[in-house]
Amino acid sequence: MINFKLDKLLKKKKLSRYKLEQYTGISLRRINNYFFGNAKTLKVEELEILCKVLECNLSDIIEYKK
Repeated sequence: MINFKLDKLLKKKKLSRYKLEQYTGISLRRINNYFFGNAKTLKVEELEILCKVLECNLSDIIEYKK
């Protein structure tokens, strides 16, 4: 199972989803999909942008649990 941790990361960084949309250019709809764990597809480009803007590793955004 893939778990998304964007909600915890944004809280830690004190950043809103709206601001993240502005900083990344990723649509609020896509950000919400990651935030609420509803993403059906993952786009490598988006994940790279999120990691760059949030100054984090991919494992800070998503994790795999058996």
